[in-house]
Amino acid sequence: MTNSSKKVVVGVLGAAALGTAVYLLLSSEKGSDMRRKFADSANDLACRIGEMFTNAKEKVQSA
Repeated sequence: MTNSSKKVVVGVLGAAALGTAVYLLLSSEKGSDMRRKFADSANDLACRIGEMFTNAKEKVQSA
Protein backbone atom coordinates (compact mmCIF):
# COMPACT_ATOMS: atom_id res chain seq x y z
CA MET A 1 0.00 0.00 0.00
CA THR A 2 1.38 3.37 -0.94
CA ASN A 3 1.86 6.20 1.48
CA SER A 4 -1.03 8.18 -0.03
CA SER A 5 -3.34 5.15 0.23
CA LYS A 6 -2.46 4.80 3.89
CA LYS A 7 -3.29 8.45 4.43
CA VAL A 8 -6.69 7.97 2.80
CA VAL A 9 -7.50 4.96 4.97
CA VAL A 10 -6.38 6.77 8.13
CA GLY A 11 -8.41 9.81 7.11
CA VAL A 12 -11.54 7.74 6.52
CA LEU A 13 -11.16 5.96 9.84
CA GLY A 14 -10.51 9.23 11.66
CA ALA A 15 -13.52 10.91 10.10
CA ALA A 16 -15.72 7.94 10.97
CA ALA A 17 -14.52 7.97 14.57
CA LEU A 18 -15.07 11.72 14.88
CA GLY A 19 -18.53 11.49 13.33
CA THR A 20 -19.48 8.69 15.69
CA ALA A 21 -18.26 10.63 18.71
CA VAL A 22 -20.24 13.71 17.71
CA TYR A 23 -23.32 11.58 17.11
CA LEU A 24 -23.03 9.96 20.52
CA LEU A 25 -22.59 13.31 22.25
CA LEU A 26 -25.49 15.02 20.50
CA SER A 27 -27.94 12.15 20.33
CA SER A 28 -31.07 12.17 22.44
CA GLU A 29 -31.97 8.55 21.75
CA LYS A 30 -32.28 5.74 24.24
CA GLY A 31 -29.05 3.91 24.97
CA SER A 32 -30.19 0.61 23.45
CA ASP A 33 -31.26 2.29 20.19
CA MET A 34 -28.02 4.22 20.03
CA ARG A 35 -25.92 1.09 20.61
CA ARG A 36 -27.80 -0.77 17.87
CA LYS A 37 -27.30 2.06 15.38
CA PHE A 38 -23.65 2.38 16.39
CA ALA A 39 -23.12 -1.36 15.88
CA ASP A 40 -24.82 -1.20 12.47
CA SER A 41 -22.69 1.77 11.43
CA ALA A 42 -19.50 0.09 12.63
CA ASN A 43 -20.40 -3.05 10.68
CA ASP A 44 -21.09 -1.02 7.53
CA LEU A 45 -17.77 0.79 7.92
CA ALA A 46 -15.91 -2.49 8.40
CA CYS A 47 -17.50 -3.87 5.23
CA ARG A 48 -16.54 -0.77 3.24
CA ILE A 49 -12.96 -0.90 4.49
CA GLY A 50 -12.78 -4.59 3.60
CA GLU A 51 -14.01 -3.80 0.09
CA MET A 52 -11.41 -1.02 -0.23
CA PHE A 53 -8.61 -3.39 0.73
CA THR A 54 -9.90 -6.09 -1.60
CA ASN A 55 -10.06 -3.62 -4.49
CA ALA A 56 -6.58 -2.32 -3.71
CA LYS A 57 -5.22 -5.85 -3.52
CA GLU A 58 -6.77 -6.73 -6.90
CA LYS A 59 -5.30 -3.61 -8.48
CA VAL A 60 -1.85 -4.41 -7.13
CA GLN A 61 -2.04 -8.00 -8.34
CA SER A 62 -3.17 -6.97 -11.81
CA ALA A 63 -0.43 -4.34 -12.17
